[in-house]
Amino acid sequence: MATKRQEQSFNKLRADDIGRFKGNSRSKDDIIVVIGPVVKLRHPDDRKLDYVGKYGMYWIRCYRKSRGNWVLGKFDKSCWWPINADKMVRQAKKFAKTVYYIPHGTLNKNGKAVRRDYELRPPTR
Repeated sequence: MATKRQEQSFNKLRADDIGRFKGNSRSKDDIIVVIGPVVKLRHPDDRKLDYVGKYGMYWIRCYRKSRGNWVLGKFDKSCWWPINADKMVRQAKKFAKTVYYIPHGTLNKNGKAVRRDYELRPPTR
């Protein structure tokens, strides 16, 4: 049974529309956060700039816990090509224990909630 803090963490992620996915349990890195799309691009059939839904530039940041502190893992980069968000998350599952997808917002706003959720609800094997 989930504790009250775990339920609150889950509800916070749901309210912010953040997705959590199970990854590779043998990986060294704990969390990969996929943020995006983070820029406005021109639609192929339109002349206005707008967010392109699930396509665009994504920011991928990887964290691991070292000596009680969160440090950057092996990824901290932007991906700039027309790729689907689902494919990006599928690829990220290979490199960390848990993957979080933040479709709206920034890591500055949601980073603490993501790391706290991982500590409250660690991945199961």
